[in-house]
Amino acid sequence: MKTKLLILLLFTVNLFAQVKFERGYFIDSQNKKVECLIKNKDWIGSPSEIEYKLTEESQIETLNFSQLNSFQIYETSHYYIKSVLNVDKNISGNYNPKLETIILKVLVDGNAKLYYNDAIFFYQLNNSEIKQLVYKKEIDNLSIKEDNLFRAELYNNLKTAQNQIEIRKLEYKKNALIKFFSSYNKYINSNNIVFTNKETTAKFNFNILAGLNFTKGNFTMSGLYINPPSSGGGIQLKDANLESKNKINILIGFELETLLPFNKNKWAIFISPNYQQTKYELSKDNVNPLGAFGTAFLHGSYSYIDIPVGVRHYFNLNANYKIFLDGAYNLTFLTSVKESRSFITNQGDSLSFNDELKSKSFSTSMRIGLGFNYDKKYSLSLNYFIGKKLSNIDTGSFSLIASYKLF
Repeated sequence: MKTKLLILLLFTVNLFAQVKFERGYFIDSQNKKVECLIKNKDWIGSPSEIEYKLTEESQIETLNFSQLNSFQIYETSHYYIKSVLNVDKNISGNYNPKLETIILKVLVDGNAKLYYNDAIFFYQLNNSEIKQLVYKKEIDNLSIKEDNLFRAELYNNLKTAQNQIEIRKLEYKKNALIKFFSSYNKYINSNNIVFTNKETTAKFNFNILAGLNFTKGNFTMSGLYINPPSSGGGIQLKDANLESKNKINILIGFELETLLPFNKNKWAIFISPNYQQTKYELSKDNVNPLGAFGTAFLHGSYSYIDIPVGVRHYFNLNANYKIFLDGAYNLTFLTSVKESRSFITNQGDSLSFNDELKSKSFSTSMRIGLGFNYDKKYSLSLNYFIGKKLSNIDTGSFSLIASYKLF
């Protein structure tokens, strides 16, 4: 039921989330260029299709790469071309290319172009044939052997008076290769566009937070002897289910949030430590421990730190307003615990007793949340905890949390 509710919330929010189309163009399989608006999904890898509209009022249409040669979204890092070329995807062994049709992401454009697909780099010089920059790595007897064939390729074709030493040390990494190709284009006075300068980057937020926690405690008192059998007594409580009244306590804390570098920073991971104090008095009237009616109590006093660690997804409503859903694994560390149970007979006689329970200092639970964010600074969220315990007490728990972004 709870899972279905979460899916329903996600679906409903997604219906109202803003779908953003941005200016760009595509070239179809007949080499016809079409200016249009393309849905920017901020892809991590190579897209297999695009959604586009000819105007803001037009219907949304879809094209896959069997119908496309290339597409670009202006003022973004998203520029992709389709190419048929020899590719060797094995990271070790001899160079053994196979002819494939693949989608290449353009990293650098100029006389010397740099492309990327699935951890493999390609290059093109003066609009000639696109070639793979080959790099192999093998582990042999716990040692790593590298075959930097790409260096020889670049030395033979992109060598200048200034970069010969650089080529001999060049690493097969995105940033290093982008820097090399960009420097080469500038050296030969070529047009040079580095598309990665427009990539979505990770962002970090530090938020302070405060809120209210709404709880109700439950505890099952079972197998409890008022007088141990060895003492000649042996009156036992039978599964007394104790409940508290609804409780409200204050929480304060902070949150570290990382907005991930894809999908327009709509996905985030976070950790939200917060401190709370609360007290419970649980009771059950007319408990009959085999011969004596009375009231069973559990008194609890707790100080603890909750540490939710989770994933969050934002839905943009417009430039200033967002809704978000998140899920977290919650760790609870109790810094102070005091629990005692008692039984008082209706007659108040000597069968009454009071003792302390063995406390538990750690527990885990799950948390799901729905929230609202304004101006990327102010947030308000409602959170529900599944399976949360404070020592021996089960706590049904909701929290209402307000947060403010400091930086």
